[in-house]
Amino acid sequence: MSKSIPLAICAGLFSALFYVAIVTGRQEAIFLTFFTQLPLFLAGLGIGYPAVKIAAAVGVGTGLVLGGAYYGLAFLLLNAGPIVLFVRQALLNREAADGKKEWYPLGHLIGWVCAVAISLFLMLFFALSASEQGVETTIRLFLSEAMTAFSETADPAAAQAVEWIAPFFPAFLIGGWLFMLVLNGAMAQALLTRFKKNARPSPDFAKMALPSWLIYMIAAAALVFFAAGPGTLEFFSRNLVLILCVPFFLLGLAVVHALARTSAKPGWVLVPFYMLLILFGGFAAMVVTGFGFVEQTVGIRRRLANLASH
Repeated sequence: MSKSIPLAICAGLFSALFYVAIVTGRQEAIFLTFFTQLPLFLAGLGIGYPAVKIAAAVGVGTGLVLGGAYYGLAFLLLNAGPIVLFVRQALLNREAADGKKEWYPLGHLIGWVCAVAISLFLMLFFALSASEQGVETTIRLFLSEAMTAFSETADPAAAQAVEWIAPFFPAFLIGGWLFMLVLNGAMAQALLTRFKKNARPSPDFAKMALPSWLIYMIAAAALVFFAAGPGTLEFFSRNLVLILCVPFFLLGLAVVHALARTSAKPGWVLVPFYMLLILFGGFAAMVVTGFGFVEQTVGIRRRLANLASH
């Protein structure tokens, strides 16, 4: 481990530098922030759990030095803490009945990350609730000020954008964070596997199964949303439902990958699928999320396997 400490330190430094790059205001620097979590994942999934703890500590310290207390705390809550937890769980394994190592399942890793996302959402919601104007009004004011900072004159289109985004803003923030965390973790594992430096074997994405508590939670949140009248409770449940849709979107992708395997050339199915997903954006994402809900409740892959066996 001592030989890997410099690598872990470098990972923490790069991660913090990517994170605070946003203060430069340059477009290419802002793009780097999307890869803030990648060096931490490379350290944890490549070197091990002690390495990611070192990298996380270095990242938090660097964030404090370069950006102050706000950036240090944000780095801890959004990057260091969740990734340390993710890596710890990802590297758990036990000996199966056949003597092989059985690694912590991917779906349960997604469940852990989703639990962190829900915790972040609750923290954000209660912080905004402390405002005298209320949660939604505070968000509208924040977005209006942000739009004004980018435009010197009043823009009706910007005002309309604020009205459209505000009801879903926490879900955009937290759901986007959740998706980027999973994406960076997947990229790190793919890179490490490519160069044979991975600490654990890559999980089979097509066989991913989510923990059952997620479907119960999203059902409860959806019930509250439909039962609640206009107000804070409706705003809360609406955003919670959207955040909880992210793991089901990933499950829907797993179903598509499983379906592609039934083809002689899976790549010929997956490449057009992802092109259509990018092209049709939100509508396609809703369809894929629907696949995830059906899989979790009915079991599309299991039924397909039963049909194939007959």
